[in-house]
Amino acid sequence: MAHEQKPGNSSLSRAMQGVLFIGLSAYLAHLIQADKLSLYIVPRLEPAVRAAGLALFLLGAWQALQSLRDTIPRYACACEEGRKPGLRRKLAALWLALPLLLGALLPDTVLGASVADKKGLVWNPGDYAAKSAELYAGGGGGKGGGGKDGGGSPQSFSPEVSAARLREYELLADELHGQDWIRIGDVGYMERLAAMDLNRERFVGKTLQLSGFVYPAEDRAGAFFLSRLVMQCCSADSLPYGLLIEGAEATAFKRDDWVRVTGTLREVPYQNQMILALTAVSVESMEKPSSPYVYPYTGAYADLP
Repeated sequence: MAHEQKPGNSSLSRAMQGVLFIGLSAYLAHLIQADKLSLYIVPRLEPAVRAAGLALFLLGAWQALQSLRDTIPRYACACEEGRKPGLRRKLAALWLALPLLLGALLPDTVLGASVADKKGLVWNPGDYAAKSAELYAGGGGGKGGGGKDGGGSPQSFSPEVSAARLREYELLADELHGQDWIRIGDVGYMERLAAMDLNRERFVGKTLQLSGFVYPAEDRAGAFFLSRLVMQCCSADSLPYGLLIEGAEATAFKRDDWVRVTGTLREVPYQNQMILALTAVSVESMEKPSSPYVYPYTGAYADLP
């Protein structure tokens, strides 16, 4: 028997979902407007996130319109009586509310030494790059940054591709070795460090300048690691890279200070390995950047600026 159906829980549920979708879209818009999206994802993913924000807004608007439609009295059969939002829909709404709550309660902070405390520090980037290439060549699992985009699966790399990547490191080392004064900036940060570390003996005595945050070398008095966070895909997979800094100039700064260091490269033993270290000639304080991250270079290393 048909009867007039009154608005109920279904309308409220749709309205709540619409608010959550639009809220998530607004939060993404805030991150984009404040130029803080780079704190969470690599730049190459930003277009996809912008599109997702637009899709969330459209979904929210649709749900809001549907909830308004549900408030209009209409006739329905008795089989629709008592229909209420299921547990699955309620859990989905709570799941959507979680990132909004976290975004509202937690500040957008620039990460630093705390990440190295939890994950450890990559102070041998050349060995790390070489092992990653071997894993990719063998199709094995494990972490590594050997792919061209820094995030491919190991099975997608052949031995030829891995050998070509290692050859690129050699050519990059040749280019760097030809410079009297080497400066490492944000672009190509990990690639240049890895190229020099794979050819340590060639770079002993070279002058180098780079910047980062201070991470104390607790097992080496009067020294610290000059560190940067390398993000492969998102902030959750970021990995701290560091170069050992020694010398009298290295003792005046504390943990998480951002500094620019110029010095002379040498090879030193550290934890039963030989690594590159920089004997500091000057250590200058610098302003903390808006983002602490550097990203894998996605093109040919020969094209690095």
